[in-house]
Amino acid sequence: MNSLVRQILMTALTVVLVFGLVAVGSAQQPSDKERILRLEMELQQLQAQIKELMEMLAASDRRAIQAIADAASARTAASAAQNAATAAQRSADAANRSVQAAMDVARLRAEAIQQELQTYEQRETGTAFLVGDSSEASSFGLYSYLLFGSKPTDATLPRYRSAVVAWLTIASTTGLLREHLPKELINTFYMPVLRNPIQQANSSKDGQTEPTPDSVLGEYDFERARILLRMLPGDHFGGPYIISTLRPLSLGKIKDDEKFLYQDLSSIPPNVVVLWIREFQARTAQERFWEKRMMPQFALEMRSAVAKFAQTTPQLTAILTWLSSTNVASNSPNSQTGVPKKPN
Repeated sequence: MNSLVRQILMTALTVVLVFGLVAVGSAQQPSDKERILRLEMELQQLQAQIKELMEMLAASDRRAIQAIADAASARTAASAAQNAATAAQRSADAANRSVQAAMDVARLRAEAIQQELQTYEQRETGTAFLVGDSSEASSFGLYSYLLFGSKPTDATLPRYRSAVVAWLTIASTTGLLREHLPKELINTFYMPVLRNPIQQANSSKDGQTEPTPDSVLGEYDFERARILLRMLPGDHFGGPYIISTLRPLSLGKIKDDEKFLYQDLSSIPPNVVVLWIREFQARTAQERFWEKRMMPQFALEMRSAVAKFAQTTPQLTAILTWLSSTNVASNSPNSQTGVPKKPN
C-alpha cells in the first residue's frame, strides 16, 4: 500500500510541475488569465490532496511500525510465557516424582507395619459347642464349623473320631475370652450338638469329667449340620468339613462374592486329619484366611497321598505315624526342640 501511495504522489507532483510551467508560459498571454486561475485553483487542490496523502502515509507508517513493535512484544511475551510454562511443568514433574517416591516409601512402610501388627494380632482359634437351636454369639472375628454330612458308618467313624479328637485339643473360646483376648481376634470353632457334652460328662455317674470323642459324637446334631451345609454351594454328604466365614453361617447362604474357607476331609486318612486341622488353624490366623498357604498345603496333600498308600502298604505305616507325631509336636505351643527318634 505504501508503494502505491508513493506512486500516486509522484504522479501528482509531476502534474503540478507541468501545470505550473504551462501557467508560467501562458501568463504572458492576457487571453489565458481565466485558464491560469483555474490551473492555480486545481494546483492548490492537488497540493491539499498531496498533504492529506502524506499525512495518511505517515499514519500508515506509524501503524505499521507499531504493529511490528506489538508483534515483537507479543513474540517476546509468548516466548517468556512458554519458558515460564516449561519451567512450571518441570517443577510440577519434579514435585510429582517426589510425591510418588514419598507415597511408595509410605506404602512400603504401611505394609511392613501391617505385617508386624499381624504377628501380634493374629487370630486365635477357640472351640465352642453350638447347643440345640441356640444362635452363634456376635462380634467374633471369624466363625468356623466342624460339620459332618451324614451319620458315621464303619468306614467313616475313624475319620470322624480323629476330627473330634483334634477339635477337643484346641483351647476353648470361653478360655480365650477369660484371658481378655478381644472377640475380633478369636476364630470361634463351632460344633453343633444336641446337648452340651461337657455338662453331660459332669453329670455322669461313672466319674467321667471330660467328654470323650464317642460321647461328643453321640450328642452331635447331624440335622443342624445338614442345614448349615446347605448354606454352601454344592452337595456335601461326606465329611468332616471345615467351613470358615466372616459372619455366622446360620444367617444365610454364602454369596458368590463372599470370602470363605472350605476344607473337605472326606477322603483324608484318619491319622492325617489332625494335620489338616492344624493347617486350618494356621490359615484362619492370617488376615486373608481364604487363601491357601501353598507350601504347607502341598506338604499336606503329599502326606495324605502317602497315608492312603500306607493303608495298603504296612511298611509305610510306622514312618507315617512318626511323621504325624513330629508335625503335631512341632505345632504344639508347648513343644520343645529336639530330634525325634525314627521308628524301628
